[in-house]
This record gives sequence, C-alpha cells and structure tokens, in this order.
Amino acid sequence: MGLGGAVLMLCRAMFGIGALSMPYMFMLAGTPVGLLLLVVFALNSTAMAGILVASAPKAESYEQATRELCGRGGERFLAANILFANVGTCAAYLATAGERLAGALRFWHFGGALQRRAVAIALCA
Repeated sequence: MGLGGAVLMLCRAMFGIGALSMPYMFMLAGTPVGLLLLVVFALNSTAMAGILVASAPKAESYEQATRELCGRGGERFLAANILFANVGTCAAYLATAGERLAGALRFWHFGGALQRRAVAIALCA
C-alpha cells in the first residue's frame, strides 16, 4: 500500500468512527448535553489547532508547543488528556473485540469458560 492508500485508510477510519459515535453519544447523553459536549469538544479542537499554528516555528513536538504556550501545567493537562483518550480507546477496542471473539467462540462451539466475555477480552489483550 502506498502513501495515498495509507492516507485514504486513515481518513476512512477517522471519519467512520466519528460518523458512528456522534449519533450514539447524542442518544446516550440527550440533545442538550450532547450539544454542550459537541461545543466543548469543538472549542477544545480549535484551541489546540491555535496552539499548533502559533508554536509551529518554535516547537519540535506537540508537548513542547503546549509547554511553551501554556506552561508546565498546560503540558501536564495535555499529557493527562492524551492518557485518558488512549486508555478510553483501548478499553472500547477491547470490549468490542472481546464481544466479537466471544460470539465467534460460541459459533465454533468452544464451550465452558472460553465463551465468557471477560475471558475473551483477556485473550484479546
């Protein structure tokens, strides 16, 4: 796969996730809270894009840009956000993969403890 194919796959993955998760978030949170969360995340994205643009000539990394513009506290806040986003993504992936694996094990008639979702999640991890 060339660079163009890789970029296309990445865009498909990012847009697909957003297109599927946004209606689900609105369903779970309700319209008022969903709109509030949408505005908060949009403002956060805009602020982060501003940080990148303002520090692009000076910084060599995203973390360094945040430290230069927001101080050490801003850098720690960024690190915590990255950690929580990655942990949440991994948890969602493991839950989905575990559910699919448990279904596949039931389909292929693997009995006993292997059909339990928690065991399937552990196998995926």
